[in-house]
Amino acid sequence: MQGASWALVFIGAFYAFSTFVHFGFLIALLSAFAGSLFGLFGVIITELALLQIEKLNELKKHTSLFEAILQKLQNDTTLPHN
Repeated sequence: MQGASWALVFIGAFYAFSTFVHFGFLIALLSAFAGSLFGLFGVIITELALLQIEKLNELKKHTSLFEAILQKLQNDTTLPHN
């Protein structure tokens, strides 16, 4: 999905640049930037989604570790509870 967003960035920039190059190089560069904004928005959204998925996976690992530690502490009767 992120690759498709980067492709939209390049396609939008190229299309906008090639369309407006006849009006001047500076105008073409500005339009290329404007044409790539939609794809850049997609890149940001996919990065945020991947970050949240990784965060969820880490929280699941931490939860399972904490549950194992809690179970071990509850089953361990050799330590005195002060």
